[in-house]
Amino acid sequence: MYLQRCLIFLAFRTALTVLTEFNGWSLLRPTSSNVVSYVTEANELLEVRAGVPYQELVLHASSNLATNASEIRAKLVFATATIDDDCLPGRASEVPNIVFQRIPVPTSLDGETPGVTPAETYENRWVDARFPYGGAFKVCYMDLSGAAAWRLAPAPFDVVGTGANSFEFWCLDDVTVDCTLQIAGLGMKTNWYLTVVPVNGVCGAIDYAGSFGQNVSVITSEAGSESSATHSLGPPVSAGAGTFAVCFCPGYNADSSAASCTASEDFVQLTGILYVTEAVPVQNPHPQLRFTLRVHCGSTTEGGCPATTEPRIKIVDAASSNNRPAFDTLSGCRSAAQSASYMSPENCASPTRCTLPPAVASSTVPEWANLRLFPTFENQAQKPMLYDVCLCLGSCDQSPNWFKAGSIQTSVIQVLPQPIVANKVLDLQLLGTQGGWSQATGSAPELKFLEDAEGVFGASECFSRTQSLQSLAGHFCLTSTDCKAPTASGTDGHVWEDVRFLFAGMYAVCYCEQQCRSPVQWSLLEWKLVEGPSRHHSWQRYRGLLFDLALSGFGLGAANRLAVFPDGREGSCGGPAMAAQVSVPDMAPQQLGDASGGGLLSLTRTYDGLLVSCTQPHGLTSTTEFVSFSGVTSSNCDYCAGTVNARPHRVIRLPSSTQFVLALDYSGTFPQFGLSGAIWWRSNEATWQDLVAMSPGVVSVCWSAMASGPLGGKMGPQSPRYRAKVCDDGDGPAEPRMWVVMAIPVLAASWWWWWWWCTARAAALLLLQLRSLLSCLMVT
Repeated sequence: MYLQRCLIFLAFRTALTVLTEFNGWSLLRPTSSNVVSYVTEANELLEVRAGVPYQELVLHASSNLATNASEIRAKLVFATATIDDDCLPGRASEVPNIVFQRIPVPTSLDGETPGVTPAETYENRWVDARFPYGGAFKVCYMDLSGAAAWRLAPAPFDVVGTGANSFEFWCLDDVTVDCTLQIAGLGMKTNWYLTVVPVNGVCGAIDYAGSFGQNVSVITSEAGSESSATHSLGPPVSAGAGTFAVCFCPGYNADSSAASCTASEDFVQLTGILYVTEAVPVQNPHPQLRFTLRVHCGSTTEGGCPATTEPRIKIVDAASSNNRPAFDTLSGCRSAAQSASYMSPENCASPTRCTLPPAVASSTVPEWANLRLFPTFENQAQKPMLYDVCLCLGSCDQSPNWFKAGSIQTSVIQVLPQPIVANKVLDLQLLGTQGGWSQATGSAPELKFLEDAEGVFGASECFSRTQSLQSLAGHFCLTSTDCKAPTASGTDGHVWEDVRFLFAGMYAVCYCEQQCRSPVQWSLLEWKLVEGPSRHHSWQRYRGLLFDLALSGFGLGAANRLAVFPDGREGSCGGPAMAAQVSVPDMAPQQLGDASGGGLLSLTRTYDGLLVSCTQPHGLTSTTEFVSFSGVTSSNCDYCAGTVNARPHRVIRLPSSTQFVLALDYSGTFPQFGLSGAIWWRSNEATWQDLVAMSPGVVSVCWSAMASGPLGGKMGPQSPRYRAKVCDDGDGPAEPRMWVVMAIPVLAASWWWWWWWCTARAAALLLLQLRSLLSCLMVT
């Protein structure tokens, strides 16, 4: 073979003429196909179809052809060739990718395949002659047994089909987005289509891949009569990256039994490679947490990315325009700016100036490491976000080189347990499953809680403000950027053990993952409700009479209960015995709302928030009241239903006796809320009924979040604020159940009070008797 190539090279240097003995070509079509055959020699062959495996190509000459078939060669050149020297390598007429090495399709026109017998001085022949793509061509001839020089046969071949066999196409693995390909070529018709087959398959010899909604493409637009067209394969059948060979049907019908371009055997022309991309985070993306992003550039064995550090990505806000194909001038990735939620490392200064190289260069799965995002909030709650990943393979300062490679979905970091109850010892957890959590070493990470009744704090307050020493026990911050490290850390989050919130209310939960002395490293995770009564309650009641007891607070509900303990001093709640002087029925408190379900008519958008419509009058009277919900669902936004159910909401307007407005608004499409079985109630106040004081004295009224359970804590009065302690009854700490103390002086009745009470009761009875007597007289 080496000697053969040397002879060919020497021949190139001396060849200056054309094949003067040439009489023409003949071309025999595949049996039973619909294409034209040239059975006699012709000096111009028209309507030759690209990719068709022609049975035989015959060179006709008056004399001087080789008679040894193994010594003859034929090589395709562009029709611009005019002399033998134009057959030499490196000339402008040289045809690239006669055989595309990534998906080799054999052809005898490659300059290396020998001819077949019989070989005569006036006829040489080759089988399986495929023209790789559309265009105007000529064929060069060589006889290795003679001068071993390429000689140009001047007759042109006019080949119709797509303009290359090495086009690269890019589509998303998104099952909602059509895979659309734009092709250019020569002589193409509107009823010529394309399909895809596995990348290691041969076009026309293997069945459809079946990986897209349509096996055969649909032409969606055409830029010229015969020069280019846009084809749609429909969306992928399933998500996931992949690589496919794109096969075109140049109006071919392999067996003439049906119309052309209807069977897999008709799609004979290799047009290029389709890469289906996917963006895959190695860790679940959570706000603040590091994650590695892998871009799958097709299959794991055949990728289309350069294995260099030249590719770039940018994470942008999700938009439908980003889904447009890479060739579309309106593709959003061309002009989309990096998302404002992108945190680090430094990357894009403008839409086309992105500097972050891949940490791992690969043609199949390049990686970008240590990416971080800021959280996004809606309705005072962290919101899961969808981002698009735009990819550029090279020359990234040019906007047309950017296209979408996939999407990533962030998860919300959960602050557990839910709910948190005032004065209850608990293990506080930040949960983000399979997140890129930093381990609890050194100064990172840090967590703090800021009292924020109105829910107005943000990242700046998280950095600058210090956690109050009187708010929590078991978790402390020495400064605004020096807080207690987690007790334990893992791939799912951090745990701080034995934490206790001393007071009920709303708290801003602030978190820093690393480098906590920097303002940009602190962010808000969520506004967290701590359930319980407010701090100051006192009542005076008289013994012997039924009375009601109203509590105000945060997140009060039907499961709450009251109990009474003696003394009324700090430390009395959770004692060994309840006070006998006050009887408290073991029943749920009374609250405004609909506790049975069916009382909610609709949740709709209004100009200033969320309009709640009820089937009955709601009874609310003030915009200082808070309401809570349970059982609200959403068919198109789980997160949106969660924001309704998760915490109390302040009423901001009362349009009518059956409607009230909450400060909730949702961007984009309004959620479709499901209200079957959903309930609502006023949660800032609860009233217990039919209590009775049996004897005078001062007692402690204690609140519990649960209807039953062992005692475990207490809250007693201490000027100027309440201070909570862990209950210890001598046998060690009990299981958690928190009680909050409120003192009730029960007044003793003196003799004169009793005289007046008895006189009034006798007078009332006398009036009733007189009324009955008058009624009887009127009847008679």
